[in-house]
Amino acid sequence: MTSGSSLFPLGGLLVAILVLRARLKGQHSKRHPNIEDKAFIAELKARRADFSSRSILDQRKRIASALAVPYKKLDPHATREELIESFSVFGDVSFGWADLEEEVADSLGIPVEKMRVRTVADLVEKCCETDEE
Repeated sequence: MTSGSSLFPLGGLLVAILVLRARLKGQHSKRHPNIEDKAFIAELKARRADFSSRSILDQRKRIASALAVPYKKLDPHATREELIESFSVFGDVSFGWADLEEEVADSLGIPVEKMRVRTVADLVEKCCETDEE
């Protein structure tokens, strides 16, 4: 047996895992309505009118990407736990959320424990605050 053929089962396993992950995410994603940009912006502007619409949408995209959650499915009212339950496959939401919290806390110069980030809107707000600095 050559070394190239011994890698094939691992490659096949990786492809199977990626396909399973995509299917599971797709099934969960269908259960959640799309949140249009206008509604997302309105929710954040109600909390902090000083944030620009562009900054809010940029942070929404950043967070969706970091959490591996479809952009339009990112609801400002969703908690970390709800996102994990609905979209996490192999812990990606949990790890992504923790990484974002740590990155934002470092940028703001505060301990992660003091951030008080419970919802997506909280996280967007903190991320927008880092844009201002």
